[in-house]
Amino acid sequence: MVVLALTQNGRKRAREVTNARGTDSTFLASLIENGPSSIEDLAIDLHVPQSHVQRIAGKLSRQGLIRREE
Repeated sequence: MVVLALTQNGRKRAREVTNARGTDSTFLASLIENGPSSIEDLAIDLHVPQSHVQRIAGKLSRQGLIRREE
């Protein structure tokens, strides 16, 4: 199972952007609140399809804000 977690840089940045609106900030806020989570769990928590979580995860991973753990 793939688990998504905040990087140290992501943790700092997430606190800045979670006050903003949008899916990315909601995604990061969920990781702050719940800790590392699977794609499936995030999809359920955010009420979006898993494919949407995967797209956001890819984008945030490229930005260095989250990492994938297996």
